[in-house]
Amino acid sequence: MGKVYLVGAGTGDVGLITAHGKALVEKADCILYDRLIGSELLQLADARCEKIYVGKAQHHHTVPQAEIQRLLLEKAQQYETVVRLKGGDPYVFGRGAEEALFLQEHGVDTEVVSGVSSVTAALAYAGIPATKRGVATGFRAVTAHTKEDLLNNIDFSTMLNEKETLVFLMGLRHLDEIAQALMKAGRREETPVAVIANATTPRQKKCVGTLESIAALVKAQGLTSPAIIVVGDVVRYHSCLSFYEKKRLFGKKYLLPYIEGITYSFRHGLQPVKQSELQTGLTALGAAAVPYQVGKINRISFDTGIIEAGQWLVFTSKNAVYSVMSQLGDLRKIAGCRIAAVGRKTAAVLADFGIAADRIAEKGTVSDLAKQLTGEQNLICFTEKNSPGIPDGRQVVCYENAAVATPFPEEAKDCDGVLFTCASSVRRTWVAADGILPEKIYSIGPSCSKELQQHGITAFAEAKEPSYEQLIALL
Repeated sequence: MGKVYLVGAGTGDVGLITAHGKALVEKADCILYDRLIGSELLQLADARCEKIYVGKAQHHHTVPQAEIQRLLLEKAQQYETVVRLKGGDPYVFGRGAEEALFLQEHGVDTEVVSGVSSVTAALAYAGIPATKRGVATGFRAVTAHTKEDLLNNIDFSTMLNEKETLVFLMGLRHLDEIAQALMKAGRREETPVAVIANATTPRQKKCVGTLESIAALVKAQGLTSPAIIVVGDVVRYHSCLSFYEKKRLFGKKYLLPYIEGITYSFRHGLQPVKQSELQTGLTALGAAAVPYQVGKINRISFDTGIIEAGQWLVFTSKNAVYSVMSQLGDLRKIAGCRIAAVGRKTAAVLADFGIAADRIAEKGTVSDLAKQLTGEQNLICFTEKNSPGIPDGRQVVCYENAAVATPFPEEAKDCDGVLFTCASSVRRTWVAADGILPEKIYSIGPSCSKELQQHGITAFAEAKEPSYEQLIALL
């Protein structure tokens, strides 16, 4: 019998999951996840992990609660580590207690990993403090509807303390009823109210009004679930304390065709890269990323006996570094060799292994480095494929960029642009999208731009230099 972890995933921003929760997602043999779990978080799971969607949407339960509990028991009997990934915190209006009790009754070892609840996170991302000295001395969180989708049996007469912030979850459909009930109980008509939809995600929307006006304002703005309702004077701080909505790319969404890379360390071995630096950079600026896998880096074995002291070892990319290092096993095998790197990023990865490159091609091209090494005979170039400018017999293909057939994402049609980081991503995305791409197109560098032009695309922006930082700067 395995162990089940009820893990709180936070509220939408992948950075809000705890370190313990993240480690369990990466380790899991099976994950049962809810509707509001982002794809970025699921990307962290091992490729062999079984992922089962058990989400619930309004008026539509994909999997009934009893079936979810049966599945948890079944998977605990099948796997060593099962993660039940729940939005927010498992024990805050998430039916986590029901699942934990069921598993306990059936003898399954269960552990709860707390998560950041929307009760506080949604408010913070909207610039609203749940409490503030002199304004709100506490807050109360209430689920606003029943399983029959009716307004919960709430005693509004106990909610008249104006120094208590009221937080209603799952109550958007009953917003007008809640506001009317509070006013009827005695709350002032001008009491500030905020409704926050899709909190802590780039789709976050906020509507601010009063108990008297909020229902009409939300209807006019078209806010949809999931949403949270906040009542109290702390709402007045929503503008001056807002930080998330002021991020440079907040509200934008970009398609990211990507090649699943590899990474290697002597301690952890060879592993696939779960999330790109580009994706991380975009989300840090408030943008939504739509990852679209078009390829995968596979290591290709070679005879390390070809390496001799006095040779120039040329690394054409970080993938070449990881592939070679994973096969060397011992850095002493390259003692006495001179090291060259194509691009600063490749040189930086070499530095992570304690190797300082003797020569770096600043322009980031193999041909540029080949010119610098003209006349060098004792040279080995580690590369993805044979490159012009490097003598025949001096190239070692140590990895491949293999195509991956993935359905083109439906979300792409709503994207503000597409960011291309290599020529193969352009070719594969063009075919999968049948030539229909987002209007704005961004290229990381010359080879990528050349591929775009070969497909008849001339309206695009190219980064000043081939780096993720400069690609994001275009936006």
